[in-house]
Amino acid sequence: MSMAGEIPAPAPRKRSWRLWFGPIAVVAAVACALATFFVMAELAPVAPTSDVVYPLFFADAVALVLLVALVLVKAGTLIGSWRRGAAAAGLHIRILAFFSALALTPAIILAIVGSVTLERALNPQFLAMVKTSVHSTAEAARVFRETQCRSLLQEAQLSASDLDRARAMFNADRGLFHEFFVSRARFLGFSVAAIVKTDGQILERVDVTADGSAIVIAPPAADFEDARKGEPLCLVIDDGRTFVALRPLSTFPDTFLYVTRPVDPFGVQFPEQAANLIATYDSFEAYRGAVKKAFTVMYALLATIMLLSAVWVGLDFVDRLVAPIRALIAATDQVSAGNLDVRVDVERSHGDLARLG
Repeated sequence: MSMAGEIPAPAPRKRSWRLWFGPIAVVAAVACALATFFVMAELAPVAPTSDVVYPLFFADAVALVLLVALVLVKAGTLIGSWRRGAAAAGLHIRILAFFSALALTPAIILAIVGSVTLERALNPQFLAMVKTSVHSTAEAARVFRETQCRSLLQEAQLSASDLDRARAMFNADRGLFHEFFVSRARFLGFSVAAIVKTDGQILERVDVTADGSAIVIAPPAADFEDARKGEPLCLVIDDGRTFVALRPLSTFPDTFLYVTRPVDPFGVQFPEQAANLIATYDSFEAYRGAVKKAFTVMYALLATIMLLSAVWVGLDFVDRLVAPIRALIAATDQVSAGNLDVRVDVERSHGDLARLG
């Protein structure tokens, strides 16, 4: 008990769960944040699947709310003491502001450095060139096939002009005309060449090769109309492995030259590879975006939890630091008022500061 004129120290804190709740909550919050980091960075034996990451984020959110509540309680107590004009309240606030600045400055610097580093790591300079190259690959595949198609159309038109000039030979000697037709088809590298009518009748046919491209199908009526208009279009048959060109024969009524040529194997495989490459790149883009969001959330939670933990520890430390100083200032006021028997009681848990009593 204190004698008359003693300055009572703050009442000793009850040795209950309330005394340890704050430190335990801070340690648990930091542990949750570190666990999230180790899992997201794949430094833990647990894979960062959605079943693991979402519960960790939820635990971090709960810890964050708890830390905010603890800091608000501490701050509310401090503000209340300052408003009541308690001794050393101004000193309390100045010390707290100093330590808060020490905690906030590195946190802000680390946040800026971390965001820039993450952005540079997930968006390297060459990635834009890779994206351009990937889409250029698909464009190159399309241009390659179009070049083959144009070449076939030009040679089909050349052959059709030769056949138109040989109409008299067709009427006079079909055998000689057939030999001429065979020579032109072989010279121009067709797989099959045929003179067909729109009703499907085949007047002449030359099979130059025996591969899968030496096939004759009945084109739709619309394709005959496009050929009659001179549209530069190629039909694609045999699962994309064969080009077909139709050219009208002006000296043969309602008759067309039908020729085929196999698509270059590179022209078949390259578009598929380009499509697969684009799909892979798009998947990488989606994955990169998801990773960026996940690491941004993880870093924000980690930084906020660490910052709030530091603020709470600072508040608690300053509270313990200022308590005996506040009692000493109150005792000084008593002495200046003439009470020379004043005595200050402090908690021995304050360590060296207890000597102030």
